[in-house]
Amino acid sequence: MSDLDDPDSASVLAGLPSTRPQRRSPKRDSAKTPPSKAAPPKPATPDAPAVVPQRRRPSTAAQGFEPLPDPHGAVDPPSRSDLLVAVVHGAGDLAKGGLTLSRHLLRAVLGRLPLP
Repeated sequence: MSDLDDPDSASVLAGLPSTRPQRRSPKRDSAKTPPSKAAPPKPATPDAPAVVPQRRRPSTAAQGFEPLPDPHGAVDPPSRSDLLVAVVHGAGDLAKGGLTLSRHLLRAVLGRLPLP
């Protein structure tokens, strides 16, 4: 019988250590040590500018990405009859879904009844 079938074992995770074993890689150890002083930093020259100027970005219009004009023009709001048709279609869809759900529920209930 395996340990998994044993009712006394609480869980699989109970046999694991609570902390992760620490294994340091050589790369991490070398990253923690300070770098050698092979090349000392160069002193700043007096004629060097103190602030580096930032590059200017060209505007998006200069790149040719202007918005395209609307090919259809302004859109008229829907009329009252369009809204009424949409509401009637929505109500019909809801009624159809309700009838389908009722039919499925009725079949499920009737299927559970004992046959005479």
